[in-house]
Amino acid sequence: MTPGVLRRFLDWPGRRAAAISLDGTTWTFEEMLGKALAIAGLLRAGSGAAGRVVLVRTGPGPLFSACDLGVLRAGGVPAVLPDLTPDGLGAAWRAARPAAVLDASGEGDTLL
Repeated sequence: MTPGVLRRFLDWPGRRAAAISLDGTTWTFEEMLGKALAIAGLLRAGSGAAGRVVLVRTGPGPLFSACDLGVLRAGGVPAVLPDLTPDGLGAAWRAARPAAVLDASGEGDTLL
C-alpha cells in the first residue's frame, strides 16, 4: 500500500462507512484498515508475498477490498481469481505462481 493510500485511510474519520455490501453489511474505515493490516501481517509472516502475485478469490462483501489493500500493504500484487474450472484454476496457478491465495468469497472456513 502506498503511503498516499494509507494516508487517505488515516485521514477519514474511523467510524465513517468505507464499504457497504449488497446485503447492507457496512465496514468503517477503521474496520477496513484493521482487517487490511491483519491480512498484510499474515502475508508477510507466511508467504513471502512482497513483489509476488497473490490470487484473491472474490466475494460479494467488503472482505475483497480488505484483501486487496492487505496484499498491497504486504508489497504483493493482487490478482482477482474468478470462478474457474479445475483445469482453468490449474492453468492460472501455473501462470501466476502465486505466493498465496486469499478467499474473500465467504464460502471457505479460512482466509488463507
